[in-house]
Amino acid sequence: MTTLDARARSAAHAIHAGVAEFTPAASFDVVVVRQQRWRTLRAGFAGAAAALAVVVAGIAVTPAPTPEVADIPTTIVEPTVPQPAPEVIVPIVPDTTEAPETTTTMVTTTTAAPVTTTTEADTTPPHLEITAPKNDERFEVDVIEFSGVTEPGATVFAGRYEADVDGDGNWSIVLILSPGANGARFVATDAAGNQAEARVTVHYDAPAPTTTKAPKEIEFTAYNVYGSCEETPPFDVYWGTAPPGTPIYVESAYGSGSTVSNAEGDWEVKVYFPEAPAEKVFNVKVKNDRGQKFYFEFIHWV
Repeated sequence: MTTLDARARSAAHAIHAGVAEFTPAASFDVVVVRQQRWRTLRAGFAGAAAALAVVVAGIAVTPAPTPEVADIPTTIVEPTVPQPAPEVIVPIVPDTTEAPETTTTMVTTTTAAPVTTTTEADTTPPHLEITAPKNDERFEVDVIEFSGVTEPGATVFAGRYEADVDGDGNWSIVLILSPGANGARFVATDAAGNQAEARVTVHYDAPAPTTTKAPKEIEFTAYNVYGSCEETPPFDVYWGTAPPGTPIYVESAYGSGSTVSNAEGDWEVKVYFPEAPAEKVFNVKVKNDRGQKFYFEFIHWV
């Protein structure tokens, strides 16, 4: 029996069972009549099944052998009801972590009272000493260099002429003597304005004049008074000796001047340096008309 035949047979049985289930009980006559009708109906069902088998056989051109199908037991599969997942109880672990300790730092600002320093005024005169020449020393020349020691930073003057003072307080100045005794007075002034003075006496033994000899020619000499200046414009004073009527020229890159020696052979000129740079040392040249020269340094302090 083919699969189609089995299915047709099952269908016929199902129809028969359905008709029998839904046919109500009746009288005998009615049952007979209905039995006749059922036979006729079943014969029709059988013919229909045979016709269906013929049609199916006609469709299959080369039917493959079909193994007999055994009655397959019907297994009723109970629907699987999903079971809820078991509840997982998570134990509550107490938090033993200690909260970080908060430390409050108090910052105290102490303002120190200003320290008042009392500086006593300097009233001590600077040290001043003449080391050369010695007192009452005699000379046969009229141009003498005086030197000594003073307080570092102090200035030394001989009248209106300023001595050169180095950083250690050593000072020197050249002066011209007159015949006979010459008293030289020096004044030292420190930064606080305190002053000290020192004196020395020297002698110039000038040669005796003779009527048979021509007068001695005066030599050309040159000196400066300051060497520096804080005024604006800065200036310096140059002086010296030269034969009477000798032209004298003072020259520099920032100012110049000129004069003529007098009848006694003395000369002096004040020269301004209006274009002098601040705190820069430059050279000043003093010369006569014969080409003799002297050089000096000058600086403008601001």
